[in-house]
Amino acid sequence: MQVHAEESKQGEKEQAGKDKDPVNKGGNAYIDELPPTPRSEVSPEMKKKLRDEYLGFGGAPNQPLANNWFLYIILGVTFLVALTYITGSV
Repeated sequence: MQVHAEESKQGEKEQAGKDKDPVNKGGNAYIDELPPTPRSEVSPEMKKKLRDEYLGFGGAPNQPLANNWFLYIILGVTFLVALTYITGSV
């Protein structure tokens, strides 16, 4: 009987701790219950680094990339996979 009373008190303490925390009410945290995360601005150093990387890929300072090389590579690999599947190779 005494062991059951101790377990009951411990359970009440755990539940009381959950009730105080708005995120863990009932032991679950859903996305809509979480506090919004603050958005931080991109530092000027990071902006410069990203611009340099963009220019390294062939981009112009005031224009978007002319070709989407990633799309071409993905389509090429997909074509090769389909061709291999159809012909029964491998």
